[in-house]
Amino acid sequence: HPNDTRWLGRLSMAKRYFQMEEGLVQLEFPFFDISPIDRQVLESCQVELSRFESITVNLQAKGLRVGDIRLVFDAVCENYPSLSKYLDASAPIVNNKQFERAV
Repeated sequence: HPNDTRWLGRLSMAKRYFQMEEGLVQLEFPFFDISPIDRQVLESCQVELSRFESITVNLQAKGLRVGDIRLVFDAVCENYPSLSKYLDASAPIVNNKQFERAV
């Protein structure tokens, strides 16, 4: 699916909703009133996507070595198996699989 990795926009929307939630509820428009279950799902999404944001920020640190990045990718694949098709050393998008396995 082409949008599997486009999560930052969704995280921004969730954060904005929770920042504006009190004001939206006060407007008393049914459009802004979400069910408790939907709110719980949105909170869970925000937590999970915030983890990805943290990983992304950490991957941009200076002095990070290729081996360190491979370890991060492997940990992400272990915790989120659906991302293996993008991050695994043998993923179809990897140009040099021998290099990835050696790292």
